[in-house]
Amino acid sequence: MANYRNILIAGALLLCFMYGSAWAEEYKILNIEPGNYEFTETSSSTQDSEEVVKKIDRCVKDAKLDPAGEMARKDQCEVSNYKSKGNTLSFDFLCKNVKASTSVSGSLEFSASGKEISWKKVVRTEIAEGQEFSIKSAGKAVRKGDCS
Repeated sequence: MANYRNILIAGALLLCFMYGSAWAEEYKILNIEPGNYEFTETSSSTQDSEEVVKKIDRCVKDAKLDPAGEMARKDQCEVSNYKSKGNTLSFDFLCKNVKASTSVSGSLEFSASGKEISWKKVVRTEIAEGQEFSIKSAGKAVRKGDCS
């Protein structure tokens, strides 16, 4: 169960890219209205059949979201199979931790329009030889007002 919580925390950290600054590279920038957002995410894992629901309020100050670029730059992950259509983008990722000899891979679909953000993600890692651990999650963030 402790490993599940650690992996869940690691998966949640992948969302941190939404709160940093965004720089335009080859990836599409999604625009939102800055403000206070309520984030709700529902997750399940291969180790636990019970779904976990998390809710947090967060002040989003940047109007530009660049999830693939943020993962590539800040998290030093490899981004592949990048697709963009309208206000939706999707990609696969591979993040390696050389010191711990581990890697985390997965896929992310991300949409944003004005005052709403939504995502679906799958995060996978090997926890023992031949044994994979994965977390599937879906979430939505809705603007509630201005940041205080």
